[in-house]
Amino acid sequence: EAHRLAERLEAAIGHKFGMETELARQDTRVTTWKEKLFDEFEMSYAHALEYREQEFVMSRALSENRTIKDRLREIGEVNPGSVRDYEETSERYGFLTAQRDDVLRSMSDFDEIVRDMDKISREKFSVAFDMIAESFSGIFSLLFGGGKGEVLLENDGDPLNCGIEIRVRPPGKTNLASIDSYSGGEKAMIAICLMFAILKARPTPFCILDEVDAALDESNIHRFAKYIEGFEGTQFAVVTHQRQTMEYADTLFGVTMQEEGVTSILSLALGDKKTEEFTDALQ
Repeated sequence: EAHRLAERLEAAIGHKFGMETELARQDTRVTTWKEKLFDEFEMSYAHALEYREQEFVMSRALSENRTIKDRLREIGEVNPGSVRDYEETSERYGFLTAQRDDVLRSMSDFDEIVRDMDKISREKFSVAFDMIAESFSGIFSLLFGGGKGEVLLENDGDPLNCGIEIRVRPPGKTNLASIDSYSGGEKAMIAICLMFAILKARPTPFCILDEVDAALDESNIHRFAKYIEGFEGTQFAVVTHQRQTMEYADTLFGVTMQEEGVTSILSLALGDKKTEEFTDALQ
């Protein structure tokens, strides 16, 4: 009897040792899992108990774990500074977007201003052109001693970009024609008519004419100088070598070199006793 009890005691001691060994092994596993839980998820065991599921299935959990790990590998490594980079990029994006919107608004405002300016320019140009066209017709008949002259737009719908055509019919001609078909003297006279028409529509206090009468014959010079004499609101300084033009001037200015290397400036108000002397000096 004592022998059987000794055997049973020895067996119980062996079983206890095995159980203690298994308990130590399980404790080690639990410790390892706790450390792994914290290392991978930064979560304590007590915190993890809040997410504990009663109907937990290990196989399903392992499958979900593999799926999540595969997705994490696809995403790649986590950048710790990504939040800060995002904030900086977002701030930069907001700034650039605001700048772009400001530029777009400015462009829209500028386009509106251009449209308004274009509208005003069209209106002002049309008014001025009509005045010039009307003046040109009258001045042409006056300087040519008759005939007809017209200034026309090639495209009334786009006055600021289209060409301008000048068609005239001097006395003795039968049809209106472009100025290209006339002689040099006639072209010069037509250009003078247009110049006076512009000055009449938009007067200027002072105007310099340089040899504009060089290609004119005597009759045209007479009409040209006579018209300048009666033109009101503008003072003309005419550079000319034509005697007939000089005869209509109020004051003459001349440059002469009576002695070699010595230039003299002469001036004379017409009607002075020295008119003849002045003319001789210029010769």
